[in-house]
Amino acid sequence: MPEAVIVSRHSLLWAQSGNAIKARPVALGTWNVIRMGFLWSVRQDVLGVIQPDFAFGFSSGTSAVYGDASATHFVGITTEGTAFGGWALHGTNFLFNAVFRPTKQVGATKTNGTNLTTSGVVYANTTADNKRSLWFVEITKGSPNYSFKLFHRNDVGATNPSHTDLVAVMESASPALANHVFTAAQTLAVDEGADGTLNAINFYWNLTSSNTEVDEIMVTKVS
Repeated sequence: MPEAVIVSRHSLLWAQSGNAIKARPVALGTWNVIRMGFLWSVRQDVLGVIQPDFAFGFSSGTSAVYGDASATHFVGITTEGTAFGGWALHGTNFLFNAVFRPTKQVGATKTNGTNLTTSGVVYANTTADNKRSLWFVEITKGSPNYSFKLFHRNDVGATNPSHTDLVAVMESASPALANHVFTAAQTLAVDEGADGTLNAINFYWNLTSSNTEVDEIMVTKVS
């Protein structure tokens, strides 16, 4: 059973728009494989294509993080420069075909790895909706390459993950949930010794036209 390092197992709501940065320290200790997960939706009353810079992962410290002009050291997942398409299905809105890839940033320099998925799906809630998708990144240490996997929604079914689902998936050796998938690994060279120890969670969302909602953030040490 993975060891849970809890940021929150209850509602830690972050609903922001427009160059919104969130960084919070977390005591990770010694780890080899770690997961950071959350429940996620986008509030968009007029459905259409959006192109956000959305990032989630770990940073070194809580100032000079991803989303600032310069970051001490960020390691995680980003969507920068990729479009989320949109459509309505059975009265529920979705954004689809979002591209997610591993990214590190040291100073002003960003380095992207190979895409983990080109078919990410997220609820695009209207004022009448309150549905979410479950996402987490799994990072495995290596030398010099860290490995990244992404658990994400990949279908438009009616699944509306709960707090209980998040805990179960984050602590499972073989995570599974309807309408979600766990990707194969991609790698990226990471050097915490030279660039800074990862000791905080880091989220970023840049759009003013659409709000994003991140809820129930959780960090789990697998090993």
